[in-house]
Amino acid sequence: MNVEHRLSILANASRALATPIDYLSTLHTIAEVALPELAEWAIVFLEQEQQMLPAVHAPETDAIAAIAHALSPDEDWNHPVARALRSGTAIVIANDDARPAHREVLEAAGASAVVVVPLIARGRSMGVVMLGRAQPYDAGDIAVLEELGRRAGSALDTAYLFEAERRTNERLSEAVARQQEADRRKDEFLAILGHELRNPLAPIITALDLMAMSGKPGFEREREVIRRQAEHLTRLVEDLLDISRITREKIQLRKEPIELAQVIARAVETQSPLLEQRRHRLVVDVPRDGLIVEADPVRLAQVFGNLLANAAKYTEPGGRIAIVAVQDAAGVSVTVEDNGNGISPELLAHIFEPFVQSDRTIDRAQGGLGLGLALVRSLAQLHDGSVEAHSDGPGNGSRFVVRLPVPQAVPIATESFDTAPTALVATASARVLVVDDNVDAADTLAAVLRRVGYEVAVAHDAPAALHVAAEFNPAIALLDIGLPVMDGYELARHLRDLLAPPPRLVAVSGYGHDTDLARSKAAGFDVHLGKPVSYDQLVTVLGHLQPAGS
Repeated sequence: MNVEHRLSILANASRALATPIDYLSTLHTIAEVALPELAEWAIVFLEQEQQMLPAVHAPETDAIAAIAHALSPDEDWNHPVARALRSGTAIVIANDDARPAHREVLEAAGASAVVVVPLIARGRSMGVVMLGRAQPYDAGDIAVLEELGRRAGSALDTAYLFEAERRTNERLSEAVARQQEADRRKDEFLAILGHELRNPLAPIITALDLMAMSGKPGFEREREVIRRQAEHLTRLVEDLLDISRITREKIQLRKEPIELAQVIARAVETQSPLLEQRRHRLVVDVPRDGLIVEADPVRLAQVFGNLLANAAKYTEPGGRIAIVAVQDAAGVSVTVEDNGNGISPELLAHIFEPFVQSDRTIDRAQGGLGLGLALVRSLAQLHDGSVEAHSDGPGNGSRFVVRLPVPQAVPIATESFDTAPTALVATASARVLVVDDNVDAADTLAAVLRRVGYEVAVAHDAPAALHVAAEFNPAIALLDIGLPVMDGYELARHLRDLLAPPPRLVAVSGYGHDTDLARSKAAGFDVHLGKPVSYDQLVTVLGHLQPAGS
């Protein structure tokens, strides 16, 4: 056999070995590549159950199967297969050198010589191929067979890797399918649980309404407890239903261009009872006009309501919570920040996952199911936005930043106080006292009022306000409700007792619930304005309150 012929055999073998990628097909191809040019039959031996056993043979006849069985390696260290594996080189067995038992098998098969060629890949033997024929093998034949062994070994190694990857992918697919089935059952359970819990809640609340409508006195405190707890349970049920709707992609947003301030005002209103109950000081710094977003007002208000509720629950009573909105080149960002318990680094990484909560005492004083922040993230993403959580650790408060895109088709107002609307250009002379612990809010409000002609004094807490009022004698007082030391309601009562005639009072507050309006009225306020306040609206209100002739 000349060199060209041998090179042609190797080229044909390489093409054949390059085609199959599955493990079994590659084994069959290895058994066939030397036929009929270099062998009359071939048997591939691989390790199976810690033994070298025949894997495939060619041709696939009973006679060759018998040879494979008879020539299978035993535990003899000098068996040709063991020697080929150990040495990494071909082992030639002539009839006169073969064991008596092997010689009988070879003679019956008409094989004058047998060669055992290791299948080499990445420097190790993956198995062997045993080939037999009537003619003896010369050095050139052995060289070709050893090269075939290396190419076949590489093909077998590649096929093994593909097979291992296929099995891994199958296991992963099975695991994913099991997880998806578990998630589906969980979502169905949550949906059923939510609906089943809501069914008895409806008549409970309706019965309370009927009792109130009857006008009959009695058990007022008990009825209030029932209503409060029923409303709390209703919110928990709605959270369950919302998380189920989102995971099943059942929520559809009704987007419209809307001022962000309106959305945040609605969120503040929904959380006012909780904020008031825990005596938190809420600072709202959101421009009244100009921050327009394309959003579902109800769902976006739910985002900020949940963030405010989270801040309120995890901030000690009397804490400070701020919600600030700004616009930049990337869009609108809203930050809800508190000086509360903070978040550990371990929890921070999972804070937006459903049912994740910080460590609780056994009484679970803060309540909740750990769904609020999961809903925040999901709803923000449905609005093509995002949310991030930041904290310097336990005891250092937390900060949540919601980022929303700005609709390109909606013009964004860019007016500043230097280019105030013409509605603010008026003439006034009444004295106005501004009291707000947010220095920037108080000072900018005072600047605008002075610009339109009011004489203004500023204080940042109730004791300072009483001291200033005694000398300034304001006709109108703009009071923030969430003041430190003494809240705006108590300050209003003190001002009415201190000054004669008493000033007209305007509450400027982030709390806008009906109970807040009632408390304002009871404290002597003439008007209750929710933050953020439109300055032209404020000046209009002050104009109506301004004493005649001032």
